[in-house]
Amino acid sequence: MDFNGAQLLYFASYHEFIDRAEWERSISPSPSCTTTERELFYFANMNPGDNVLLQFASVNTDLRPRFSHHCKLFRASDRRLMAEIFTWKSG
Repeated sequence: MDFNGAQLLYFASYHEFIDRAEWERSISPSPSCTTTERELFYFANMNPGDNVLLQFASVNTDLRPRFSHHCKLFRASDRRLMAEIFTWKSG
């Protein structure tokens, strides 16, 4: 479901990967935090069947009640950087 008819990963899926990783790794200091701003920089796509590697490059919780993080998405097959995502949350 993350791929379109041309077999390219939907760009909207990139931020969903980040949201899922936040929930799974409990990155957020509070479950009520909501995204207030996000910047995505796209560099590459991937083929169906490939996997995504996600790295939290930094997490800043010193901005309470806000916090931010910087993530990188890599294509698993060749470790190519697919995107850098900067997120700010509050709550």
